[in-house]
Amino acid sequence: LNDEVFIQPTIFASDERFKQALPAAQTLISGEIDLTLAEGTVSAGKVGKDLLVSWLTLDPETLMPTLDQAAVAAWAEQKGTELNTIGTKRTFKRPDGKNVTVSGGVYGWKVSTADLASTLIGNVTAGNFEAIDIPCEQTADVYNGPGGRDWTAYVDIDLSEQKVRYYNEKDEELFVTDCVTGDVSKGRSTPTGLYYLRAKKSPEVLTGFNADGTKDYETHVTYWMPFIRNSIGLHDASWRGKFGGSIYKGNGSHGCVNLPTEAAKWFYDNLTTNVAVLVHE
Repeated sequence: LNDEVFIQPTIFASDERFKQALPAAQTLISGEIDLTLAEGTVSAGKVGKDLLVSWLTLDPETLMPTLDQAAVAAWAEQKGTELNTIGTKRTFKRPDGKNVTVSGGVYGWKVSTADLASTLIGNVTAGNFEAIDIPCEQTADVYNGPGGRDWTAYVDIDLSEQKVRYYNEKDEELFVTDCVTGDVSKGRSTPTGLYYLRAKKSPEVLTGFNADGTKDYETHVTYWMPFIRNSIGLHDASWRGKFGGSIYKGNGSHGCVNLPTEAAKWFYDNLTTNVAVLVHE
């Protein structure tokens, strides 16, 4: 090999552009950022200098450094995937000893990746390396990572037992009742998953429609507590003479959880919106 094939330098230490760009780059990587969740109570990793260096990009004309926004956004998306708990499989032991597994649903933590990326870019550009509590689109009661229990008090809807229970934050069973869930024979099983109570309305008119848009039913209830959009929830079913057992296998609901009126009243009086609702076999 001779000198002609060597890659020759195009930027020299004497270049005025370099003299201005170097301290600017050093400022952008002059610290590390601790990441937390749940108002600073949970450690969620660190943005170290190596990562900051990988995000640096230089203007081809001025050589001035900036953070590659696309790279930061991609990293934030990956971080969100690592931290999000919505829809993950959770397994836990109920206070009565039953091992419960629940997957899917909409309850849990979800990182606001766009806000995380913009906060990082803004702070680093300003030379601010203080800890960042990761912004979230949705939070839960506690954070124990994907697959971990992230609720405290909760409503437990057991499809196989046809029971609805309420446990407080100390896992004490405060209430239990028989119920009737979605009709299995008609393909209307109540969806399993981890949800949260969206609202409480009293009274309410529940309306269902057929696939062609015609009205299927119109039902007046006294207590309405939806946990899947405004279509599936807990409510009183005064027209039923019995609850529990195997009724749901051939004479179940359209998907809602039918309750005796007094039981529905108890839930309505004692539940708060956003409380976790677990639906499982």
